[in-house]
Amino acid sequence: RLMLEWEVIPADEADIILEEILNSGDGELVAALLRYKEEHNQAESALDEWDDDLSLDWEIAEEKSEEELKREWGFKENSDGTLSILRYYGSEEKVEVPSKIGERVVNDIAAEAFSPKRYGLGLKSIAKLKNIRQITIADGITQIGRYAFAYCENLTEVILPESVLAIDDYAFYGCKKLKRIQMAQLIEQIGRNAFAGCSGLTSVNILCDVGLLPEGAFADCPNLTEATVAAGSIPARLFEGSALAS
Repeated sequence: RLMLEWEVIPADEADIILEEILNSGDGELVAALLRYKEEHNQAESALDEWDDDLSLDWEIAEEKSEEELKREWGFKENSDGTLSILRYYGSEEKVEVPSKIGERVVNDIAAEAFSPKRYGLGLKSIAKLKNIRQITIADGITQIGRYAFAYCENLTEVILPESVLAIDDYAFYGCKKLKRIQMAQLIEQIGRNAFAGCSGLTSVNILCDVGLLPEGAFADCPNLTEATVAAGSIPARLFEGSALAS
């Protein structure tokens, strides 16, 4: 009765349960189970038809295990017990930087963590980093280090959570295909030339006090034609080399 109430009877076990109830002689429960089975089959049939008509590929994202994350990420433990991301060893085009590895919290992304121009990388590692197209940083990470994503030439989109408070110097320097960056409202620091050379960037939404930004943060972005600014006076050379410079 509880399984019926909670609608948790598996479809492949409904007939077995029905037979057991028939043998018990509980007519009320038999009727309830028959109704449940009929409704369930109708709903399943309708979903199948909808899926076929739209040719949908249903995918359920599974949370990665601690061992999988350890294979995919290089990291170090900080003095306060949090982690800094040092390297990405995976090969996915859409990458989500995790907020935790096991029980340990990820605090920041270290300098050059994703940069294909990092010293000492092999050709395969360089190719994997250059292949990244989207970066989603999980909530809880507070800082992005110097040159962290610099020269990721195929990166088109970056999604930052509200927890990111600082983007260091040259963090996204030379990401020529970067078109969209979703920045946190509470961000406190954007470093020198953080987005310089992002020639594909067309618009930016700056919700922090723009007066706190250093000169050149968005320099040499020739296609940057729109900027939404929340507050503060715009530094003279903030958009130098872009359509907004004039």
